[in-house]
Amino acid sequence: MSLVKEATFYDDHPFDWFESYQGEDRRKVISSLLLEVIDALPGGALVLDVGCGPGRVLSYLGFRGVKCIGLDRSANSISIIVSRYKLPGAVADNLRLPICSAAADVVITDGVLHHTDDPPRAFSEDCRIVKPGGQLYLAVYRPGGRYEFLYKYPGRIIRALVRNSATRWIAHGTALPLYYLAHSWKSGGKITWRGARNLFYDYFASPTVAFLSRDTVEGWGTEHGMKLLRYEGNPTQNVHCFLFQKL
Repeated sequence: MSLVKEATFYDDHPFDWFESYQGEDRRKVISSLLLEVIDALPGGALVLDVGCGPGRVLSYLGFRGVKCIGLDRSANSISIIVSRYKLPGAVADNLRLPICSAAADVVITDGVLHHTDDPPRAFSEDCRIVKPGGQLYLAVYRPGGRYEFLYKYPGRIIRALVRNSATRWIAHGTALPLYYLAHSWKSGGKITWRGARNLFYDYFASPTVAFLSRDTVEGWGTEHGMKLLRYEGNPTQNVHCFLFQKL
């Protein structure tokens, strides 16, 4: 397996918007189910954050003193977690992880699987690296929700605009300021323009997005010997969350 070194979408547009959240305040940008998993970690547990991005979850794990490693296809994102948070990370493709089988007590893949070219294969790799008795936390986009409509319809127009340097200014001068104002209000002023721009590109311009049903994900778990411990449907949010245990 060779490390992924080619430029990716998230090298140009890292999911980096949370630097105003520090310490325990970072709990506000992590799901309640994942916080329960983190709070219950035994001493000495190894956590692998697959698709860690610039460290939204990983930085909180580091703050809590958890032994953790971040893995991501984006070299830019890995450089951010290493330089900003002094945490270990490696450039790696989640379709073929450079990790020994049964290595991790907990694997986190938070908002990642739906951006891969082959979600079932990525799920298989995530399961492979979990120890027997260990846990896998997974969050993916729900089908049929608000975000699926926004990505497919206004998002289609926005993606067409930002792909072309001659028309990119239209999206940057209309949809992006509105998005910034909405997130500035929602975050109580914590979001920066740069952070809102990164979120905007993730939300509307990500080249690969899948909307995965509960039945689909649970079926993958059954195939790979994973028992579903908890499910959070989050009907008012974009993602639903799963907590599996490896049998």
